[in-house]
Amino acid sequence: MEPQSFADLERVAEKYGELNDCTVKAIAAACGVSYGKAHRTLTKLGRLRRRGATVTQINAALDAIMGTDTNVIESYRGSSIGLTLNRFRKAHPTGSYIICSRGHAMAVVEGELIDWTADTAGRRKVTNVWRIK
Repeated sequence: MEPQSFADLERVAEKYGELNDCTVKAIAAACGVSYGKAHRTLTKLGRLRRRGATVTQINAALDAIMGTDTNVIESYRGSSIGLTLNRFRKAHPTGSYIICSRGHAMAVVEGELIDWTADTAGRRKVTNVWRIK
């Protein structure tokens, strides 16, 4: 599947009547699967309509969709490392990643941030990162 733009994901989400679906969009973009597949997988794992997903649900969804092709490469929860999204993108210019910051998830694919916050998210603190192989 070709890489999806955030605008493409937004159009599909509108058809689903979804809000607070940043994790669905991040998984679809980073894993190269359809919005529908990401949405169905997270729903089966307990994500409620128009609600966010937990880190546990993200882990389980990645396992279900990608199998052993994902791994948590960084987890900063509760740490004071202070890695920002801009620093992460500079250090990882290639590959596909799902990045979580406090209360939000986004995808970085080949250095491009695929998210509605693409122009303003650079200083967000990273809490979790999954690399998609």
